[in-house]
Amino acid sequence: MRNAALVAALGSSIVAALTTSADYTELHPVVAPTAFPDVSETTDPWQCATEDPMKYLSEVPMPTGGLHEAQISFGSSLIQTCLTSGTFKYPCAYPDQSLWCGFTTAMPASLLPDYSSYASSAASWWAANSASVIHIATMCPIMWYQASNFGVLGGAIYLNQTLINSICYAEANPTVTGSATGPTPTPGQSASEPASTSTSAIPSQTSSMPNPGEPCNGGTNADGESENFMGLCSFACHYGYCPPGPCKCTSYGTPGTTPPTNGRDGCPLPGESEDKLLAEDGTVLVDGYSMEPYRFSLPRDDFRADVKTDLFALGCTIYFILLGHTIFPDIGDRDKEAWEKVEERLAKKEWPREQQVYSAVTVKCWEQ
Repeated sequence: MRNAALVAALGSSIVAALTTSADYTELHPVVAPTAFPDVSETTDPWQCATEDPMKYLSEVPMPTGGLHEAQISFGSSLIQTCLTSGTFKYPCAYPDQSLWCGFTTAMPASLLPDYSSYASSAASWWAANSASVIHIATMCPIMWYQASNFGVLGGAIYLNQTLINSICYAEANPTVTGSATGPTPTPGQSASEPASTSTSAIPSQTSSMPNPGEPCNGGTNADGESENFMGLCSFACHYGYCPPGPCKCTSYGTPGTTPPTNGRDGCPLPGESEDKLLAEDGTVLVDGYSMEPYRFSLPRDDFRADVKTDLFALGCTIYFILLGHTIFPDIGDRDKEAWEKVEERLAKKEWPREQQVYSAVTVKCWEQ
Protein backbone atom coordinates (compact mmCIF):
# COMPACT_ATOMS: atom_id res chain seq x y z
CA MET A 1 0.00 0.00 0.00
CA ARG A 2 2.76 2.36 0.92
CA ASN A 3 4.62 1.67 -2.31
CA ALA A 4 1.44 2.46 -4.19
CA ALA A 5 1.39 5.85 -2.50
CA LEU A 6 5.00 6.37 -3.52
CA VAL A 7 4.15 5.58 -7.12
CA ALA A 8 1.33 8.08 -7.06
CA ALA A 9 3.67 10.74 -5.72
CA LEU A 10 6.07 10.37 -8.63
CA GLY A 11 5.77 11.82 -12.11
CA SER A 12 7.61 10.49 -15.12
CA SER A 13 9.48 13.77 -15.51
CA ILE A 14 11.00 13.38 -12.05
CA VAL A 15 12.33 9.87 -12.47
CA ALA A 16 13.73 10.45 -15.95
CA ALA A 17 17.49 9.83 -16.20
CA LEU A 18 17.78 8.05 -12.86
CA THR A 19 20.24 5.22 -12.42
CA THR A 20 19.54 1.56 -11.65
CA SER A 21 21.00 -0.41 -8.76
CA ALA A 22 23.52 -1.90 -11.21
CA ASP A 23 24.67 1.60 -12.12
CA TYR A 24 24.86 2.48 -8.42
CA THR A 25 27.51 -0.18 -7.81
CA GLU A 26 29.71 1.53 -10.39
CA LEU A 27 28.78 5.10 -9.51
CA HIS A 28 29.05 5.01 -5.72
CA PRO A 29 32.87 4.85 -5.36
CA VAL A 30 33.24 7.47 -8.10
CA VAL A 31 30.85 10.22 -6.99
CA ALA A 32 30.92 9.54 -3.23
CA PRO A 33 34.48 8.35 -2.51
CA THR A 34 35.46 7.58 1.08
CA ALA A 35 39.10 6.76 0.32
CA PHE A 36 41.80 8.69 -1.51
CA PRO A 37 41.63 7.76 -5.21
CA ASP A 38 43.94 5.03 -6.45
CA VAL A 39 45.54 6.93 -9.31
CA SER A 40 49.01 6.88 -10.80
CA GLU A 41 49.32 10.67 -10.98
CA THR A 42 49.80 12.79 -7.85
CA THR A 43 47.85 15.70 -9.32
CA ASP A 44 44.75 16.05 -11.45
CA PRO A 45 44.97 17.29 -15.06
CA TRP A 46 45.43 21.05 -15.37
CA GLN A 47 41.98 21.33 -16.93
CA CYS A 48 40.57 20.60 -13.47
CA ALA A 49 41.41 24.19 -12.53
CA THR A 50 38.35 25.19 -14.56
CA GLU A 51 35.99 22.96 -12.57
CA ASP A 52 34.05 23.92 -9.44
CA PRO A 53 33.05 20.84 -7.41
CA MET A 54 31.77 22.98 -4.53
CA LYS A 55 28.99 24.28 -6.76
CA TYR A 56 27.42 20.83 -6.76
CA LEU A 57 28.36 19.58 -3.30
CA SER A 58 26.93 22.64 -1.57
CA GLU A 59 23.56 22.34 -3.33
CA VAL A 60 22.77 18.67 -2.70
CA PRO A 61 19.18 18.27 -1.38
CA MET A 62 18.99 17.19 2.27
CA PRO A 63 16.16 15.78 4.40
CA THR A 64 15.05 17.95 7.30
CA GLY A 65 13.12 17.69 10.55
CA GLY A 66 11.57 14.38 11.49
CA LEU A 67 12.53 12.81 8.18
CA HIS A 68 16.18 13.65 8.77
CA GLU A 69 16.08 12.10 12.25
CA ALA A 70 14.30 8.99 10.96
CA GLN A 71 16.89 8.48 8.22
CA ILE A 72 19.75 8.90 10.68
CA SER A 73 18.17 6.32 12.99
CA PHE A 74 17.52 3.90 10.14
CA GLY A 75 21.01 4.35 8.72
CA SER A 76 22.60 3.82 12.14
CA SER A 77 20.76 0.52 12.50
CA LEU A 78 22.26 -0.64 9.22
CA ILE A 79 25.84 0.05 10.32
CA GLN A 80 25.40 -1.07 13.94
CA THR A 81 27.77 -4.00 13.46
CA CYS A 82 30.49 -1.64 12.25
CA LEU A 83 29.95 0.72 15.19
CA THR A 84 30.08 -2.02 17.85
CA SER A 85 32.61 -4.42 16.36
CA GLY A 86 35.56 -3.01 18.27
CA THR A 87 37.44 -2.44 15.02
CA PHE A 88 35.55 0.70 14.03
CA LYS A 89 37.41 2.98 11.69
CA TYR A 90 35.90 6.08 10.13
CA PRO A 91 34.00 5.92 7.95
CA CYS A 92 31.82 2.82 8.19
CA ALA A 93 30.93 1.49 4.77
CA TYR A 94 27.76 3.11 3.45
CA PRO A 95 24.80 0.69 3.76
CA ASP A 96 24.11 -1.48 0.75
CA GLN A 97 21.64 0.11 -1.65
CA SER A 98 19.14 -2.75 -1.34
CA LEU A 99 19.15 -2.39 2.45
CA TRP A 100 18.79 1.38 2.35
CA CYS A 101 15.77 1.14 0.06
CA GLY A 102 14.05 -0.66 2.93
CA PHE A 103 13.46 2.77 4.44
CA THR A 104 10.55 3.30 2.04
CA THR A 105 8.62 0.56 3.86
CA ALA A 106 10.10 1.01 7.35
CA MET A 107 9.37 4.71 7.81
CA PRO A 108 6.25 5.88 9.66
CA ALA A 109 3.32 6.62 7.38
CA SER A 110 3.24 10.17 8.74
CA LEU A 111 6.59 10.86 7.05
CA LEU A 112 5.45 9.82 3.60
CA PRO A 113 4.58 13.36 2.40
CA ASP A 114 7.96 14.71 3.57
CA TYR A 115 9.80 11.77 2.05
CA SER A 116 7.95 12.15 -1.24
CA SER A 117 8.93 15.82 -1.36
CA TYR A 118 12.57 15.14 -0.45
CA ALA A 119 13.03 12.19 -2.81
CA SER A 120 11.39 14.12 -5.62
CA SER A 121 13.85 16.99 -5.17
CA ALA A 122 16.73 14.51 -4.90
CA ALA A 123 15.66 12.79 -8.12
CA SER A 124 15.25 16.09 -9.94
CA TRP A 125 18.62 17.35 -8.71
CA TRP A 126 20.41 14.17 -9.79
CA ALA A 127 18.75 14.17 -13.20
CA ALA A 128 19.88 17.78 -13.75
CA ASN A 129 23.42 17.46 -12.37
CA SER A 130 24.52 13.83 -12.80
CA ALA A 131 26.41 14.44 -16.05
CA SER A 132 28.48 17.28 -14.57
CA VAL A 133 29.12 15.43 -11.30
CA ILE A 134 30.32 12.28 -13.08
CA HIS A 135 32.47 14.30 -15.47
CA ILE A 136 34.29 16.16 -12.67
CA ALA A 137 34.59 13.09 -10.42
CA THR A 138 36.15 10.97 -13.16
CA MET A 139 38.39 13.62 -14.71
CA CYS A 140 39.49 15.18 -11.38
CA PRO A 141 39.36 12.35 -8.79
CA ILE A 142 41.76 14.00 -6.34
CA MET A 143 39.96 17.35 -6.38
CA TRP A 144 36.58 15.62 -6.10
CA TYR A 145 37.70 13.45 -3.16
CA GLN A 146 39.08 16.43 -1.25
CA ALA A 147 36.05 18.59 -1.94
CA SER A 148 33.47 15.92 -1.12
CA ASN A 149 35.15 14.84 2.11
CA PHE A 150 36.71 18.04 3.43
CA GLY A 151 35.36 20.98 1.41
CA VAL A 152 31.76 20.30 2.43
CA LEU A 153 31.27 18.52 5.74
CA GLY A 154 29.51 15.26 4.95
CA GLY A 155 29.46 16.12 1.24
CA ALA A 156 30.13 12.57 0.03
CA ILE A 157 27.53 11.16 2.42
CA TYR A 158 24.79 13.56 1.38
CA LEU A 159 25.58 13.13 -2.30
CA ASN A 160 25.41 9.36 -1.90
CA GLN A 161 22.14 9.73 0.00
CA THR A 162 20.72 11.80 -2.85
CA LEU A 163 21.80 9.21 -5.41
CA ILE A 164 20.55 6.22 -3.45
CA ASN A 165 17.14 7.74 -2.64
CA SER A 166 16.70 8.54 -6.33
CA ILE A 167 17.33 4.89 -7.16
CA CYS A 168 15.01 3.65 -4.41
CA TYR A 169 12.22 5.75 -5.86
CA ALA A 170 12.91 4.58 -9.39
CA GLU A 171 12.90 0.92 -8.38
CA ALA A 172 9.70 1.39 -6.36
CA ASN A 173 8.05 2.70 -9.50
CA PRO A 174 9.02 0.43 -12.46
CA THR A 175 5.83 1.02 -14.46
CA VAL A 176 6.31 4.78 -14.53
CA THR A 177 10.07 4.84 -14.90
CA GLY A 178 10.21 2.25 -17.68
CA SER A 179 13.29 2.89 -19.75
CA ALA A 180 14.05 5.94 -17.63
CA THR A 181 15.81 3.67 -15.16
CA GLY A 182 18.49 3.08 -17.78
CA PRO A 183 21.97 4.51 -17.50
CA THR A 184 22.67 8.03 -16.34
CA PRO A 185 22.78 10.44 -19.30
CA THR A 186 26.16 11.36 -20.68
CA PRO A 187 27.29 14.98 -20.14
CA GLY A 188 25.15 17.32 -22.16
CA GLN A 189 22.34 14.80 -22.66
CA SER A 190 19.06 15.98 -21.18
CA ALA A 191 16.65 13.73 -19.32
CA SER A 192 14.26 13.83 -22.28
CA GLU A 193 16.82 12.69 -24.83
CA PRO A 194 17.23 8.98 -25.68
CA ALA A 195 19.57 7.23 -23.29
CA SER A 196 22.77 5.66 -24.52
CA THR A 197 22.63 1.95 -25.28
CA SER A 198 25.64 1.45 -23.05
CA THR A 199 24.95 0.11 -19.56
CA SER A 200 27.86 2.04 -18.10
CA ALA A 201 27.21 5.07 -15.94
CA ILE A 202 30.52 6.61 -16.96
CA PRO A 203 30.17 9.15 -19.80
CA SER A 204 30.82 7.71 -23.25
CA GLN A 205 32.40 9.64 -26.08
CA THR A 206 30.26 11.68 -28.44
CA SER A 207 31.18 14.14 -31.15
CA SER A 208 30.73 17.19 -28.96
CA MET A 209 30.88 16.11 -25.31
CA PRO A 210 33.89 14.91 -23.28
CA ASN A 211 35.36 11.67 -22.12
CA PRO A 212 37.10 12.03 -18.75
CA GLY A 213 40.18 14.17 -19.33
CA GLU A 214 39.12 15.42 -22.76
CA PRO A 215 39.81 19.17 -22.92
CA CYS A 216 37.51 21.95 -23.99
CA ASN A 217 38.14 23.52 -27.40
CA GLY A 218 35.30 26.01 -27.68
CA GLY A 219 33.06 28.09 -25.46
CA THR A 220 31.18 31.29 -24.76
CA ASN A 221 29.82 33.26 -21.81
CA ALA A 222 27.84 31.12 -19.38
CA ASP A 223 24.08 31.33 -19.14
CA GLY A 224 23.08 34.36 -17.12
CA GLU A 225 26.56 35.90 -17.27
CA SER A 226 27.40 39.24 -18.87
CA GLU A 227 28.05 39.19 -22.61
CA ASN A 228 31.20 41.15 -21.73
CA PHE A 229 32.72 37.73 -21.07
CA MET A 230 31.87 36.41 -24.54
CA GLY A 231 35.12 37.33 -26.31
CA LEU A 232 37.34 36.26 -23.42
CA CYS A 233 35.53 32.94 -23.02
CA SER A 234 35.55 32.16 -26.74
CA PHE A 235 39.27 32.92 -26.94
CA ALA A 236 40.34 31.06 -23.78
CA CYS A 237 38.11 28.00 -24.24
CA HIS A 238 39.40 27.52 -27.80
CA TYR A 239 42.86 26.95 -26.31
CA GLY A 240 41.65 24.48 -23.68
CA TYR A 241 41.36 26.84 -20.70
CA CYS A 242 37.70 27.58 -19.94
CA PRO A 243 37.31 29.48 -16.63
CA PRO A 244 34.26 28.31 -14.64
CA GLY A 245 31.57 30.79 -13.74
CA PRO A 246 31.83 33.39 -16.51
CA CYS A 247 32.36 30.77 -19.24
CA LYS A 248 30.81 27.56 -20.42
CA CYS A 249 32.37 25.00 -22.72
CA THR A 250 30.39 24.27 -25.87
CA SER A 251 32.66 21.71 -27.56
CA TYR A 252 35.38 19.24 -26.60
CA GLY A 253 38.33 17.74 -28.43
CA THR A 254 41.79 18.89 -29.49
CA PRO A 255 42.32 22.52 -28.44
CA GLY A 256 44.43 25.11 -30.21
CA THR A 257 48.13 24.96 -29.36
CA THR A 258 49.00 28.50 -28.26
CA PRO A 259 47.63 31.89 -29.22
CA PRO A 260 49.79 34.15 -31.41
CA THR A 261 52.45 36.20 -29.65
CA ASN A 262 51.98 39.93 -29.75
CA GLY A 263 55.40 41.43 -29.09
CA ARG A 264 54.39 42.57 -25.61
CA ASP A 265 55.96 39.76 -23.60
CA GLY A 266 52.64 38.00 -23.37
CA CYS A 267 50.49 40.97 -22.40
CA PRO A 268 47.24 41.33 -24.36
CA LEU A 269 46.98 44.44 -26.49
CA PRO A 270 44.75 47.11 -24.95
CA GLY A 271 41.96 48.46 -27.11
CA GLU A 272 40.96 52.03 -27.80
CA SER A 273 40.16 52.51 -24.13
CA GLU A 274 40.72 50.63 -20.91
CA ASP A 275 37.30 49.08 -21.42
CA LYS A 276 38.61 46.74 -24.13
CA LEU A 277 41.31 44.12 -24.26
CA LEU A 278 42.42 42.80 -27.66
CA ALA A 279 44.59 39.91 -28.80
CA GLU A 280 47.15 40.51 -31.55
CA ASP A 281 44.78 39.27 -34.24
CA GLY A 282 42.12 41.73 -33.13
CA THR A 283 40.08 39.24 -31.09
CA VAL A 284 38.18 41.13 -28.40
CA LEU A 285 39.03 39.41 -25.13
CA VAL A 286 37.23 41.87 -22.88
CA ASP A 287 34.54 44.30 -23.96
CA GLY A 288 33.18 46.16 -20.97
CA TYR A 289 34.26 48.26 -18.03
CA SER A 290 37.66 46.92 -17.00
CA MET A 291 36.83 47.00 -13.31
CA GLU A 292 33.65 44.95 -13.68
CA PRO A 293 33.74 42.72 -10.58
CA TYR A 294 33.45 38.99 -10.89
CA ARG A 295 33.53 36.45 -8.08
CA PHE A 296 36.02 33.80 -9.13
CA SER A 297 36.60 30.66 -7.04
CA LEU A 298 40.22 29.58 -6.93
CA PRO A 299 40.99 25.85 -6.45
CA ARG A 300 42.84 26.36 -3.19
CA ASP A 301 43.56 23.63 -0.69
CA ASP A 302 40.72 24.81 1.54
CA PHE A 303 38.34 25.07 -1.44
CA ARG A 304 36.86 28.24 0.03
CA ALA A 305 39.05 31.02 -1.36
CA ASP A 306 36.91 33.53 -3.22
CA VAL A 307 38.30 36.82 -4.54
CA LYS A 308 36.88 39.77 -6.39
CA THR A 309 38.67 39.75 -9.71
CA ASP A 310 39.22 42.68 -12.01
CA LEU A 311 38.00 41.59 -15.44
CA PHE A 312 41.05 43.06 -17.18
CA ALA A 313 43.36 41.25 -14.75
CA LEU A 314 41.53 38.01 -15.43
CA GLY A 315 42.06 38.50 -19.15
CA CYS A 316 45.76 39.24 -18.70
CA THR A 317 46.32 36.26 -16.45
CA ILE A 318 44.51 33.89 -18.78
CA TYR A 319 46.67 35.14 -21.64
CA PHE A 320 49.79 34.26 -19.66
CA ILE A 321 48.41 30.81 -18.88
CA LEU A 322 47.62 30.15 -22.53
CA LEU A 323 51.02 31.33 -23.75
CA GLY A 324 53.01 29.45 -21.14
CA HIS A 325 55.08 32.63 -21.18
CA THR A 326 58.02 33.38 -18.89
CA ILE A 327 56.47 36.05 -16.74
CA PHE A 328 58.42 39.18 -15.83
CA PRO A 329 61.07 37.94 -13.39
CA ASP A 330 61.16 41.17 -11.37
CA ILE A 331 57.52 40.83 -10.29
CA GLY A 332 58.47 38.35 -7.63
CA ASP A 333 61.47 40.18 -6.16
CA ARG A 334 59.55 41.00 -2.99
CA ASP A 335 58.58 37.38 -2.47
CA LYS A 336 60.71 35.29 -4.77
CA GLU A 337 59.71 31.89 -3.40
CA ALA A 338 55.98 32.60 -3.69
CA TRP A 339 56.34 33.96 -7.21
CA GLU A 340 58.37 30.95 -8.33
CA LYS A 341 55.42 28.80 -7.31
CA VAL A 342 53.12 31.02 -9.34
CA GLU A 343 55.37 30.72 -12.39
CA GLU A 344 55.61 26.96 -11.96
CA ARG A 345 51.84 26.58 -11.92
CA LEU A 346 51.38 28.92 -14.86
CA ALA A 347 53.93 26.91 -16.83
CA LYS A 348 51.78 23.83 -16.18
CA LYS A 349 48.67 25.79 -17.17
CA GLU A 350 47.30 25.50 -13.66
CA TRP A 351 45.36 28.38 -12.16
CA PRO A 352 47.65 29.99 -9.56
CA ARG A 353 46.49 30.06 -5.95
CA GLU A 354 48.40 33.23 -5.07
CA GLN A 355 46.10 36.22 -5.52
CA GLN A 356 48.91 38.67 -6.27
CA VAL A 357 49.19 37.31 -9.79
CA TYR A 358 46.22 39.47 -10.78
CA SER A 359 47.63 42.82 -9.69
CA ALA A 360 51.20 41.93 -10.63
CA VAL A 361 50.39 40.92 -14.19
CA THR A 362 47.96 43.79 -14.67
CA VAL A 363 50.37 46.46 -13.44
CA LYS A 364 53.15 45.19 -15.68
CA CYS A 365 50.83 45.09 -18.68
CA TRP A 366 49.65 48.65 -18.09
CA GLU A 367 53.28 49.78 -17.89
CA GLN A 368 53.99 48.45 -21.39
